[in-house]
Amino acid sequence: MGAKQGTTILPASTGAKGTSDSERLKAAFASSPLIGPDNALNDDGSTTSKMREFYQNEVLDGTQNGNTLMGAVNMDYGTAADTTTVATGGEGLPAGPYVPNTGSPGEGNGSNPTSIPAVPPVAGHDGDLGSVQTPKGSSQTQGSFSLTNLPAKGRGPGSG
Repeated sequence: MGAKQGTTILPASTGAKGTSDSERLKAAFASSPLIGPDNALNDDGSTTSKMREFYQNEVLDGTQNGNTLMGAVNMDYGTAADTTTVATGGEGLPAGPYVPNTGSPGEGNGSNPTSIPAVPPVAGHDGDLGSVQTPKGSSQTQGSFSLTNLPAKGRGPGSG
């Protein structure tokens, strides 16, 4: 969503070969928010339209709770993980905030996680590969994204 996508607004037409029939579409989809006298789409470059407002309020803002497996999901990423506070080490703890512990409980310990020794994270997976921004650290910027505050083309929210 780095750039405004153009909306195709077709001129009125009568259904001749190769064209649509505007009046027939309006009759068939009279309750559509995209068709009719209260047309929700706009193609004049403004940042106000019913569809834009709906998407901002219902998709980008607030809390979504329609997923029965995950429960409510805060769309401003307010509950994102803070990987700087992940406890690491042995005894079943991960090797690093981004990777599991690859150690083994050792001979005779079965699957006892408290017998797993602390091991260093696999090279490249200890937070120095790619972005070092934590999910919690980038969440405020991601959560501030709005359709009236578009990021620069080719950049995500907050990346300049």
